[in-house]
Amino acid sequence: MRKRTRVVPAVGILTLVMSVLAPQTTKAQIPIDPDHVIGIFQEGVLRGEIMRVDGDDSRYVEHWVLYPDYVYPSTKNRVATQLIPGVKRYEGLEDFFARVPFEQGARYVKVICEDGTTLPNGRLAEPPQPDKTAAR
Repeated sequence: MRKRTRVVPAVGILTLVMSVLAPQTTKAQIPIDPDHVIGIFQEGVLRGEIMRVDGDDSRYVEHWVLYPDYVYPSTKNRVATQLIPGVKRYEGLEDFFARVPFEQGARYVKVICEDGTTLPNGRLAEPPQPDKTAAR
């Protein structure tokens, strides 16, 4: 009984150490920033993936694969949708296209992003308002 009492804390400490060290070890082996692979979760279930291909911070491309059970959020269905970076690992865009789940009913969306502080009509960003709903 005494041996068992000593083993339980040792297993707990080993588990804690491995949970801290294991993610650091695998991150060093991945050539892509894990933040560029984003999981799309709805109601806590993975329903799609996004791979971002860098140009720079102001211009880049996102490749979205929406699984067959993905639901477009709207006022009718009000599905809770969450984007979580670093859910899966890919070696690059070719690896993403080769391994991302893409079964019948799935959809592919390519998003070309131009990130800036000016709207297309030339309007500049305004200082933040204390209550954004008051501006409506």
